[in-house]
Amino acid sequence: MQIIVLGAHRSGTSMVTRLINMMGAYFGLGESSIGVSSDNPKGFWERGDVIAANDAILAHYGCAWDRLAQWQGSEKVAPKDAQALAPIFSNMKNIILEMDASRPWVMKDPRMCLTYPFWRPMLEMPVVVCVYRNPQEVARSLKTRNQFSLSFSMALWEYYATGVVNAIQRTPTIYVQHSAMLADPIATVQKMYDDLTALGVRGLTLPTEREITSFVDPALYRSRGNEALMTEMMTDTQKKLVAYVSGREKTLLNEWQKPSELASDLILSLEQFSATQERLEQHYQLFSEVEQRKNELESQMDGYKREIQHVQLRAQDTIAKLRADHDALRASTSWRLGQKIVRFGRAVTFKGNPA
Repeated sequence: MQIIVLGAHRSGTSMVTRLINMMGAYFGLGESSIGVSSDNPKGFWERGDVIAANDAILAHYGCAWDRLAQWQGSEKVAPKDAQALAPIFSNMKNIILEMDASRPWVMKDPRMCLTYPFWRPMLEMPVVVCVYRNPQEVARSLKTRNQFSLSFSMALWEYYATGVVNAIQRTPTIYVQHSAMLADPIATVQKMYDDLTALGVRGLTLPTEREITSFVDPALYRSRGNEALMTEMMTDTQKKLVAYVSGREKTLLNEWQKPSELASDLILSLEQFSATQERLEQHYQLFSEVEQRKNELESQMDGYKREIQHVQLRAQDTIAKLRADHDALRASTSWRLGQKIVRFGRAVTFKGNPA
């Protein structure tokens, strides 16, 4: 079986992926992982090659994980896009081929909430693990990590949640609650194990209680929220999405879901504002560089002026000295005698060569 963990950024997908890996699901060799960071000290449990493929897909549509104004999403890939993405698809097939040698395996990257339709045709027996976290907590966590506004973070969550809803409509799915995992990790891991086994995933082993509690650290649950405030913050579309990604609503939808117009407009306006801000920062940086160069040139010019003044003073001193030497020479006896000799010589020359 091929286990795909889906959930927006900051939803706890790293924790869930590691726990499934602890059950025995293959993740990849050590060099596959992107490792840890200060905001995820337990590890991201994401493969660098999977992220690269997803980034390439998003970039093809002029997007990135946090820049989705141009993202349309589609159940089927247009022929022209499939042709352009052929090298990326080839890499994706190689990744799956390598992992299929060690089934069951687990794969996770929040971008897959968006790009899952590109992976789905390459998967033979996928199972989705849908990780749900209070969207308000997701938004606050993104605000802390990325300095996003809460409104932008909520709109971003809507894009990812919409992708998850489209994925779980057509794939066997189990649901994991982020808050339940931190409140009672042993019971939640047991349920996750039971649900995966019930869907036909074989070869898993339930981790020991000590293994679970040593990994799941409630102290890392920093961006907490409450359901009442979350309800006030959310639009009707977002509330509907919560019902699906939390597992409370499992009715199949008959059409491909897209983010609301409100979320799309908000993403677009904030991206345009961000782009304008970036251009202003670039212009400011250019102005700063020009101003610095101007100051450098002025400093050089001041140096040249001082050098010219120094040369002028030296020249004036030399000229004054030469004039003094000249005046002294003209006043000397040898000078006067020499002048008499010169005049005498001229007179003799004149007499010897009459006109």
